[in-house]
Amino acid sequence: MQVAIVQGVLKRQKYAQIAQDYGCTIGHVKDTSYRLWHLLSEALGEPIHKSNVIATLERMNLSLLYARSPNLHPRAIALLSTKT
Repeated sequence: MQVAIVQGVLKRQKYAQIAQDYGCTIGHVKDTSYRLWHLLSEALGEPIHKSNVIATLERMNLSLLYARSPNLHPRAIALLSTKT
């Protein structure tokens, strides 16, 4: 689900569209997103939200992201890393 959220956010989709595309509830997407943004915030050392994730990642080097946050799905990291 982390990968789906990252893909959706990079496409500037709303959570409802992500949920529809992946056959789950919007509540599940929101809950997973909350945990994902928390993981990214801890790994990057600053608050991360859907509204600022693209801009934040574009200005940061993500080479240490996985080492700092092993709970983040490797495919999500790969997708995020392509934005820099």
